[in-house]
Amino acid sequence: MTGSASRWPGSLHARLLLAVLGTIVALQALSLLSLGAWRGWQARVLANGLIVEELRHERARLAVLPAAARAAALQGRERAAYGWRLLASGEPAAPVHDSDLGDLVRAAAQAGLPRPAATRHDGRPALRVALDGGQDLMMVFRDELPTTRPSGAELLAWLAAVALLVGAAAWRLVSQLTRPLRDAAAAARAMTADLEREPLPEQGPEEVRTLTQTLNALQREVRRQLRARSSLLAAVTHDLKAPLTRMKLRSAALEDAELRRRLEHDLDLMDALVEQGLAYARSERLQETRVAVDLDALLDNIAEQARDLGQDCRYAGAGAVTLVAAPRALQRLLQNLVDNALRYAGSAEIELAERADGVEIRVLDRGPGVAGGDLERMFEPFVRGAAARGDDGGSGLGLAIARNLARAHGGELALEPRDGGGLMARVRLPRV
Repeated sequence: MTGSASRWPGSLHARLLLAVLGTIVALQALSLLSLGAWRGWQARVLANGLIVEELRHERARLAVLPAAARAAALQGRERAAYGWRLLASGEPAAPVHDSDLGDLVRAAAQAGLPRPAATRHDGRPALRVALDGGQDLMMVFRDELPTTRPSGAELLAWLAAVALLVGAAAWRLVSQLTRPLRDAAAAARAMTADLEREPLPEQGPEEVRTLTQTLNALQREVRRQLRARSSLLAAVTHDLKAPLTRMKLRSAALEDAELRRRLEHDLDLMDALVEQGLAYARSERLQETRVAVDLDALLDNIAEQARDLGQDCRYAGAGAVTLVAAPRALQRLLQNLVDNALRYAGSAEIELAERADGVEIRVLDRGPGVAGGDLERMFEPFVRGAAARGDDGGSGLGLAIARNLARAHGGELALEPRDGGGLMARVRLPRV
């Protein structure tokens, strides 16, 4: 089954077009061949009857004449399609195996003409019958025997014309038939980037309507489950803040300074994890209005704040680049990427470039990097790379939050190995 399916084009549009066009062209070829054979047979029967009748008449006219007068009697008897020749009965002539001439020979034999034979004279087809007096009469055709059957070139030309015309019509028809399916596929792809978008329009053929209804139901269920998960995570992390606050207050009363320091450190880590959990729960949907954001100024501010803390963060600047975005969410997205590079590589480089469909922001480092097979796993919640496993200051949610925020803006975030070692985080965002 796999081998058979692989011979078909990849798209349904191309398969339908090929099926329609192939069927019509095959039917045209079959009908042309059948019609051509039928018309050729009818025309040959009629033509053979006329030729044999003309040959019988001419032979009868010559048979009553002396042998020496027959040549003169043939003068002026030439026709546009054939002429006459006299041969001695013993004069050899090469036999010809031709289906049309063979039909003519059989028709002549059925009409009672003596010893009919197919031959050629000066390269042209001819029919030879016996005369008395040691002579044979030959009907020599000017060209090949006439036929109404289409030639191979005519057949190919007709099929090419049919394929062209039918192909154009079929292309338009199949495009209209498959447009709802293409629209549904495009809308489904867009839905994966934005689950809050409007449901797919349930229109078109029954099969497409069924597909879009199923996709809309899937969208509603996924949204329900994501909201339930986010609500649960937000509730749990929110409820943890009060006990953590009480534990911090009680830890301050401990007399053992070392024990108090360790306990406060652990509580700070737990508090940071709770904050990250809340941020992750809220990152799947934008919570603020989008406004015009000066990306160049935002990135320059992030780099400057890092340098103020003594960290190596470089941004060369790219001029005025404006993007319509949720400002705090966008800053959180970019800050997470820069913090990730500074934490695990000790330095970060920021690049900004404009694209035809939006902007691209790259955060690069020269850290240990991530194995190619683990790049996508880094976006899963609580997954951390090998370089982060000995570090208790991270939560494993930074990249997951960043990707959620990028997708909430209609963009995408990906990790790629950097030439020469290290990692590159690439963010692509649409302008609106």
